[in-house]
Amino acid sequence: MKVVLIDPPGIQEGLNVGLAYLSGSLKHDGHEVMVFDLNNNLIERDAWLNEVEEFNPRIVGISVKSSTFFNASEIADAVKSRMPDVLIVGGGPHPTIVGNSFTDEAPSFTFGIMGEGEDIFPKLVQAIAEGKPTSINGVFKAGRKKEVSPVFVIDLDKIAFPSYESFTNIRETMARVSYPVLTSRGCPYQCTYCSVSAISGHKWRTRNLDNVVSEILDARRIYRIKAFEIVDDNFTVDVARAKEFCRMLIGRNVKLSWSCPNGIRMDRIDFELAVLMREAGCELVMVGVESADEEVFKGIQKGESLTDIEEGIRTLQKAGIQVGGYFIIGLPGDSVNSTKKSVEFAKKTGLNPAHFNMLVPYPGTPLWDWVLENGRMLADYKEGRHFIGKPEPVFETDDFPAKDRVKAYYMANTLLKQWEYVLPPKYNRMGRIVGKIRLLLRYYPKSLPGHLLNGLRNRIQL
Repeated sequence: MKVVLIDPPGIQEGLNVGLAYLSGSLKHDGHEVMVFDLNNNLIERDAWLNEVEEFNPRIVGISVKSSTFFNASEIADAVKSRMPDVLIVGGGPHPTIVGNSFTDEAPSFTFGIMGEGEDIFPKLVQAIAEGKPTSINGVFKAGRKKEVSPVFVIDLDKIAFPSYESFTNIRETMARVSYPVLTSRGCPYQCTYCSVSAISGHKWRTRNLDNVVSEILDARRIYRIKAFEIVDDNFTVDVARAKEFCRMLIGRNVKLSWSCPNGIRMDRIDFELAVLMREAGCELVMVGVESADEEVFKGIQKGESLTDIEEGIRTLQKAGIQVGGYFIIGLPGDSVNSTKKSVEFAKKTGLNPAHFNMLVPYPGTPLWDWVLENGRMLADYKEGRHFIGKPEPVFETDDFPAKDRVKAYYMANTLLKQWEYVLPPKYNRMGRIVGKIRLLLRYYPKSLPGHLLNGLRNRIQL
């Protein structure tokens, strides 16, 4: 059967490893697959629609994150309008956390998938091909209110390698992004703001490390990649396994730089692991600090301490690995003053970069329930942005209103001189200079010489 997979435009560049796994699994079963990577490639709607129509698929699968829901819905509507007989399937994080309500909000979708699709989606495709009933665990159908639970793959080594050959403009994309490697799935931790355990399960499952390294070597040979990134949510849960992975990279002469952009837990790091990671090619690790205010931090139930985090950062840096951090603005108990504590922590530990992200609550998390009880929604959470673009809170509370959340964002990035997050890229050189001075006058005036400060106050309207 012919199947089209689509990754909608989003806010972060990067290959969709989920669709690559689906592509590999479908090809393994003998199906013909085309993947339209609309996230990394600017393709006019009529152009990709014409290609889809020419390919003439029976099924179109669309990957849906909460932040790409509206784009995904528009894509589904466009496909349905042009090809009314095509069956459209939505999968990924968003359908998994919202269930049946997904197709209520996006009626062009025929089916939704909850959980990991490598087993579920090929079964659905085969059932449709054979004209059999589509009552499959993890699949819900539009208009059918039967409760469905997410399904997770237990043995990750039985999944076919991810396949990127059918992605649009894959060579050009591979030249500018790191190759994503998934060595494990699931999260055993209980962070109140995080939906990962709902999306990939509480049970931590791993791939055989020889299987992982073989995939990396294949990617180096096929795509001539120069770097890869570990996209696990919990790469270092098993410290001994992480060390063995590094030893295998060294022993098999992989010689590629790599990073951990999703973050690793700092209570699961020691100096031996840090040194091995560096020797194996690791250059950057991100860490989820979330808040350096002790009371705010305790409330999110990460299961580690700020001391653990600081010691882990120092350990990685001592081994020669660059460490960046993620912070969240808007957690329960947060404030502008709490954000200042996070800024001081980022300075003290030398985190580079230090991303300050506006909190977006997700259904099914304890934080979602807290927001409904204590906050006011200002926008649809699906419009929320974590990392890129103007800071626009989707909710506020009496003790931390939206204007103060925005202030905290600009203050944090100004104090850290992270201008790329607060100045529009369209600014010319003079515009950037004026923009920086405005921000410094408002948030960090002591950084300016006294005589300059007095003169600027009269000339620049804040």
